Amino acid sequence: LILTLFLGGLAGAGAAVTSVQTISFAFSQRDDSSGFEGGGLTFLSARSLGGFGAGAFTKFDPSLGTLTNIFLSLEVNATLSLSVGADGLDENSLDDDPFSIQFQPALTSGGPPDFTPPRDLVRVAIVYLSSGPNIGLVVTSDEATIPNLGVTNGLAADFDFDFDVLDENTVTFGGFSNGDTTLTTGSIDPLAAGFDASDFVGVGTVTNGLTINSLVSLGVGPGSATSDNLDFPFLFADLSLEAGNVTLQYEFTPIPEPSSAALVLLAALGLVARRRVRS
Repeated sequence: LILTLFLGGLAGAGAAVTSVQTISFAFSQRDDSSGFEGGGLTFLSARSLGGFGAGAFTKFDPSLGTLTNIFLSLEVNATLSLSVGADGLDENSLDDDPFSIQFQPALTSGGPPDFTPPRDLVRVAIVYLSSGPNIGLVVTSDEATIPNLGVTNGLAADFDFDFDVLDENTVTFGGFSNGDTTLTTGSIDPLAAGFDASDFVGVGTVTNGLTINSLVSLGVGPGSATSDNLDFPFLFADLSLEAGNVTLQYEFTPIPEPSSAALVLLAALGLVARRRVRS
């Protein structure tokens, strides 16, 4: 890795960073699923950042100094498509009976800790899961604004008795959506609990620990997905992530250069000599 910047006076007095490494993930990640009352809809897709696309990140060379931070960025251009539907009217309903179907995401939690409903969430993130014991660290995060969906007092004739899509919505999110070019950034602290130095420090490439995660968790809160007079109602979600780039950069405290260390030592010896002469 190429040293590009020193912060501070003499080498070793401040922090330094390596050059920025870039990986291109040249794929369109797409996942979909459906569910509704009694469990909701949850799915997770994880793609490793170890050795795919345009290559892999090189590990930090410990001969440069002590690793103090790992900076990461991600280009996110994601699309969430949602719809609600059903197989048809409930078997006990007549063709002209009204029906309803509603999905209202629980965006925040509330109430006593033991009764806090789970939060509905759609997110694209870089996640670090160390080789050692660790619950996982969300390093970067882009979250979708989840829309409400539904039909109240609907009539089958108004939908031509086609219940596959009763309501739908599509939202885009991420710093690179809608033509924007804003990177989503985050960092990993080597002093954090669960960090495993072998994941990033040494010879070779980073093959473990880093993934791009696409998470959809919807309708899991009590009452967020409801229906009336419908047979097998469902909530359908499709999450796609367009190709982009991921960057990594190491921050470290350099090992003092021999010449700098010698200068410091000579200065200290000179100060001691002066004090002896004066005394």
